[in-house]
Amino acid sequence: MTTNPSFADVEAIFAPTHVRLPIHPNGNCFFEALVAFFQITGHPHAGKTQAELRDILVDTMLPNIKDLLPYVPREYKVKNPTLVLRYKTAFVTTEVKKLRRDFVYDTDLGDIVPQESTRAFGINVTVHDWNWNTMKANVYKLVPSLGDLTLPTVHLLRTNENHYDLLLPVAELSTAQFEMYAAMRAAFEAEVAEEAVVEEADAGERIVAALRRSGEVVEVKPSTFGCCGAT
Repeated sequence: MTTNPSFADVEAIFAPTHVRLPIHPNGNCFFEALVAFFQITGHPHAGKTQAELRDILVDTMLPNIKDLLPYVPREYKVKNPTLVLRYKTAFVTTEVKKLRRDFVYDTDLGDIVPQESTRAFGINVTVHDWNWNTMKANVYKLVPSLGDLTLPTVHLLRTNENHYDLLLPVAELSTAQFEMYAAMRAAFEAEVAEEAVVEEADAGERIVAALRRSGEVVEVKPSTFGCCGAT
């Protein structure tokens, strides 16, 4: 009997060279992965929230709108040549500003955030784009326009085309950094376990409510004469 691959299988493939720090899939995953990386490695942006990182990214992108014009999808291009530049500039500006919003990641410009983050945060980004069918990753190395390979490199595991987890090269971690990673991993797993308990309780309440509406469950009120109707 075959079973569907899981993240445990993925982690086994990356071990022992890399460890995975799971990130909640809530639309902030890319930025939360950076928050964790900056915190663990002591990067100058350590301590900043994902909202603050969003602002830094957008503030870096807006003055460089002309560099982003090629990302405008074909279906959004206008036929009148005199309006093309004006329209594309307005379109890109609007899409970039959306990235300030919490839980927003996808825009009509496509997945340009990793590339633009290299310039905004002074980092190199290596995306391990996971293929569940082959159980292998296509690796994309993104660097700033100046191509400074001495900058710190963020390794990201991209799954399902839109989710990012943090990958950390074990050999590059000090003992203190690995302990910080382990604490973050434990906190994530505790949050997931707590959410599962809440979801299970909510599911039980929904089932009971549905049965009550159908008449299959009858309320039994405690007796005024004692426990379970005893006299």
